[in-house]
Amino acid sequence: MVKNFFILLVILAAFIALPFTSVASIHQASPDSESLVFEGELKFDYGSCYSLGLLSYPLDLLGWLTVFDVDKSLGNLSLNATETSPDTYKGHWVFFSSGCGCCGCELGLFDLFQDSGEVSFILDGFPEVLGLEGDQMVVSGLLKDDGISFSGSMVPIPGALLLFGSGLLGLICIRRK
Repeated sequence: MVKNFFILLVILAAFIALPFTSVASIHQASPDSESLVFEGELKFDYGSCYSLGLLSYPLDLLGWLTVFDVDKSLGNLSLNATETSPDTYKGHWVFFSSGCGCCGCELGLFDLFQDSGEVSFILDGFPEVLGLEGDQMVVSGLLKDDGISFSGSMVPIPGALLLFGSGLLGLICIRRK
């Protein structure tokens, strides 16, 4: 009886988790992008202004990151943003490719979130620039001790959802015993 219940629970968990992983994989870049690394500097509370056409915005975040695939540099990513709420920034990114077969310069929007040294940002349209699948890329990493140097990589959301689901399933089974 317990064995049948456990099998039914595993099938139910897989059925529930499968749509979440397929939706997340549509929005994430292809598995080839898991080797991407973002390194550079993020300067918060920059206290300047930047302009987009005739509009001028406060510049609260200035970033300059180099994008690597294994050991090869794909180009530089510039981040310019204004703080919309504490530790939350919205702005635009500009990517300058360095011979990766991409166009010379691309522009897009991003959201950045900071929490005690951990920084995550969502780049809209960035996978397309690199020739990857998806329309968004989530990057997460840590600020080094100086509070400026950043190193991060892409977040594999489908794997994280499966890991969370299996842990939750294990807790449910332990509680049943």
